Amino acid sequence: GVERNRRLRRATYATQRIGFGRDIARSKMDAAALTGSYAIDRGPDGGEGRIGATSRVGGFNVEPFVAFDYVDTDGASPTTSYGLAVSRNVFRIRYEILRQKLPLTRATRDYHIAINNRVVQLRELRLNVVSIFYDIQRLKKLIEVRRNRVADAKTFLERVREQVRNGFSAPVEETNAGIDLNQAASDLVREETNLRNRKEELLVLIGQDVASNVTIRSEQLDQDEVIGLDLESDMAQIRQQHERVINQLLVMEVQRQEYRVSGAELAPDLDARLTASQAVDDDGARGNIGVDLTLSVPLDGYRAEKAHATQQRLQLMEMAVDLAEIRSVLERDLRARYRNVHQLRTTVGLNAERLQQEQKKLGATLELWEKTKGNNLEVTRAKQAVDNAEVALLESRVRRIVEEARYRSLLPTASPRPIVDRMEALNQEALDLMEIPNHEGD
Repeated sequence: GVERNRRLRRATYATQRIGFGRDIARSKMDAAALTGSYAIDRGPDGGEGRIGATSRVGGFNVEPFVAFDYVDTDGASPTTSYGLAVSRNVFRIRYEILRQKLPLTRATRDYHIAINNRVVQLRELRLNVVSIFYDIQRLKKLIEVRRNRVADAKTFLERVREQVRNGFSAPVEETNAGIDLNQAASDLVREETNLRNRKEELLVLIGQDVASNVTIRSEQLDQDEVIGLDLESDMAQIRQQHERVINQLLVMEVQRQEYRVSGAELAPDLDARLTASQAVDDDGARGNIGVDLTLSVPLDGYRAEKAHATQQRLQLMEMAVDLAEIRSVLERDLRARYRNVHQLRTTVGLNAERLQQEQKKLGATLELWEKTKGNNLEVTRAKQAVDNAEVALLESRVRRIVEEARYRSLLPTASPRPIVDRMEALNQEALDLMEIPNHEGD
């Protein structure tokens, strides 16, 4: 398994860490706070204190409290009061709850983006494992070809030596056969080294010690099984459900909310506070209801707020362009990989035919050489041609398998369609407001 891969483990820990950001944001948004104060403002014989709690409910700030006031003089009695204060912004009431929840919304966005990024990283990691695994299979088959080539070159060298000793061939023929054997042995050593290197790369990729003694099973590569690919259906899937698309939709959804909130800032800032309390002293209980209104209006005609709202809208439009670019790149990559798969399937068939023809050619060349005892360079070239054809067929089969895996690695994990549809609709609703006001003259 790839779960021990260090980069994947780091991404897992980072995702969990980001997830705790939601708890922090939720705590700051929902958790009630207890406050207390005590003051001596009339000397050591008098003072007042207050204990209260604050919390948010439905966009309202709610504050229950208990207060006391006493003066240690003749004829004065301490007063205890308790009550409830409720406040909220009046003119910006429509998006107040949205504004209060923005920190939690951002934290939730970051968490889901981190999850999706880890999913993409996991798919890419598995693709790398598949690529290295089949490259190892290729090298193992290639080593078999090279070993057979070395054994054949040794046998051929012995035959040439015998013919030279008997006077049927010139000494240069023995030299040519020795050069062929040297080249074959050199190719074998190179492929064996490559195999060891790739095995260690695979061990590192799956988080194992490079000194581990791991046996990698052999895979049949001569089975040209055709896997059906539905390009049009897969393109529709990645355009809507690929993790990069979902991430961009999440970013746009939060930006849409930021834009709505920034638009609400163009209304006057009027805070209303309603306080209902009951005071108790030696003379009895007295009720009291009070209303406090605090109005704040900028004298520049909301110039900064208008500019901020326009910035938020333009940023949303930038994100829409980025979304279109993401989808375009994904579609282009999928189409390219689809074409590569079909090209390699054709190449495998052509290379198989080439190998058959080269084998026939080698047989005819050997038969002619046996009869004429002529120059063995033609035999060497024919054998090398067979080797090259066999290697080409092997490599095209491996490349086809890996390219099919690369094609499938672009396909996303299924995501809930209702959520995607909702984000698409909400973001499009915001993007429909394409008229950008010019506030430079305001």
